[in-house]
Amino acid sequence: MCTTHTFADRVDTVRRAARGGLSPCSGAILGMGETDEEIVDLAFALRQLDPDSVPVNFLIPFAGTPLEGRWELTPDRCLRILARFCFPDVEVRLAGGREIHLRGMQVLALHVANSIFLGLEESMLPAARHDLVTLRHRGAGSPAAAE
Repeated sequence: MCTTHTFADRVDTVRRAARGGLSPCSGAILGMGETDEEIVDLAFALRQLDPDSVPVNFLIPFAGTPLEGRWELTPDRCLRILARFCFPDVEVRLAGGREIHLRGMQVLALHVANSIFLGLEESMLPAARHDLVTLRHRGAGSPAAAE
């Protein structure tokens, strides 16, 4: 999908960042039609880069994008995808799209992932899937205490 740089360019960027003393974070957006074999290949390619963390994002097919309306992920598939990125000494971060695709199974995903990204100020959920996620305005990830 990206036309501005290649995978090799991204690999070079991560390696340069690590050599420069930065903590490399390199992951993927999944749910764009990749096969199980491609996901495994990507997981091993990322492992060879030895990043400090691997954020696993799930595609949110917004209107107006080339993948608009591509709702292929299920909670079970997302859990299997996450499991493919688990290697010793790698922090797997549950990232974008988790609310929509994992829904109530997010808690199970935390048995696989080491951390989770929280804290959007406003919803970015596509109108087509607004019914799948209950936005929280209190508790973790919000400025208000839980009730």
